[in-house]
Amino acid sequence: ATFYQVLKEYTTIKSLYEPSAGAGIFITAAKDILDLEHIVAYEKDTLTAKVLQHIVPYTWNDGISSPSMVANRAFENSDPGEEGFDLITSNIPFGAFPVYDEDCTDKNIYGKIHNYFFWKGIQKAKDGGVLAYLVSNAFLDSPSNSSARKYLFSNSDFISCVRMPDNLFKEEANTEAGSHFLVVRKKEGKTEADMSQEEKWLCEATNVTIKGVPVAVNEYVKRNAHKCVIGKKRLGKNQYGKAA
Repeated sequence: ATFYQVLKEYTTIKSLYEPSAGAGIFITAAKDILDLEHIVAYEKDTLTAKVLQHIVPYTWNDGISSPSMVANRAFENSDPGEEGFDLITSNIPFGAFPVYDEDCTDKNIYGKIHNYFFWKGIQKAKDGGVLAYLVSNAFLDSPSNSSARKYLFSNSDFISCVRMPDNLFKEEANTEAGSHFLVVRKKEGKTEADMSQEEKWLCEATNVTIKGVPVAVNEYVKRNAHKCVIGKKRLGKNQYGKAA
């Protein structure tokens, strides 16, 4: 809700696209704050999608929206003509498993679902549209995702990044995992050479040694922890048992 309130002060958002909608937490908050005219959401779980279809006013006709729609399909099976949205936002899935999309030919992108969601999200946004994802911290922290980050910041301008507390979902889902809330604005015609210094830092991730343990950290987050990290830093383990 805070994000939408701030966003409303700076830009007009009439259309929203949610590629992994779940039970509609992102959509419900947006409807209460933004003056939305058009909502499109995708959720591949059948039961969850049916619940969401009763939350969002929609017209259902085999994936055609007028004016709003909840589709019971995966994001990679979304309609090709759905483009030009003001806001793309979601708590996106994360994992080192591939996504099949005949339009995506870069293995570094389609080989990991979180990288793919950034690639596909940029396709759905209008020029100047906002993409705001809650994503596992490994997207920014892992050196292996560097090419995906370079793609993102070669096609968008960085707005903000916040490292969220690991216990963000403790009450709702009983899970503890690091995440970033990353916000960018799509910019057509931009190239890697046009990146700002902050964007170059966001593309970098290196190991830092904490109490003798190497931990991968994004260069931007490391340099700006005083203003982008919510909570206190401590050495622990992520959901995969690796140092974090």
